[in-house]
Amino acid sequence: MLFTWLVGTVDSCFQPATVTDDIGFRDIRVDGTRILLNGRAIFLQGAYMRAEAPIRGGRINTIFDYLKDMNANFVRLAHYPHDERMEHIANRDGFMIWSQLAAHLF
Repeated sequence: MLFTWLVGTVDSCFQPATVTDDIGFRDIRVDGTRILLNGRAIFLQGAYMRAEAPIRGGRINTIFDYLKDMNANFVRLAHYPHDERMEHIANRDGFMIWSQLAAHLF
């Protein structure tokens, strides 16, 4: 289930500004060898994705259509920022995403 949140502010010239976005809340736990999503066991199957080229037009939807054809429910993104639409579409379509942090410089 997705919820819409709204954040509003006023700048130094008293001009209002708002931002809205959709967000989903999930509870993810590990119980022995099982992964639980919202209290139910889930088997993760999916793909590791690297952004080799800019994603233009509707290509991002095609990528998720391929994942659906594979019966995937999980996507692991490489260790750099991806197109922000990736997370929005994954959230909309019910995919779990692992956004990897770039920690190789520490």
